[in-house]
Amino acid sequence: MLADKKLLTLLFLCNLAAVVLLLTTEAEESTPLSDWNQLDQLLLTTIQDFRQPPERVQIRTIDAHENLERKIITVDIAEGYPQTEFHRTVLQQVQQYRGGTYGLVSFPDQMLTIYILFENTVVRTIRFREWEQQ
Repeated sequence: MLADKKLLTLLFLCNLAAVVLLLTTEAEESTPLSDWNQLDQLLLTTIQDFRQPPERVQIRTIDAHENLERKIITVDIAEGYPQTEFHRTVLQQVQQYRGGTYGLVSFPDQMLTIYILFENTVVRTIRFREWEQQ
């Protein structure tokens, strides 16, 4: 009986702490994108911030469906390029605008493809491929 009271008291205190945390924690503010060009500029700036020269970046547009054109950005990278760190940076940036990402690694070349999503729709794709020096 005494153990039951202690357990109920502990449960009550944990719930009270959870409520206090929920009420006192401020939610991160996010803003919607003004347009898709803003997203393109953000992604290209991030690519440049990771020291990729413009000549190693190709952009093509495909029709995803009648209301959406999807841009595919291909980046030629050297061995040792921090693909995971780049993905993390892109994720942090698009989350500010209520977006998200997911990545897939292809094998055996171990190159990353990053899909950028808004409202559960893939709107941009960044593909890394091995840079062949000439």
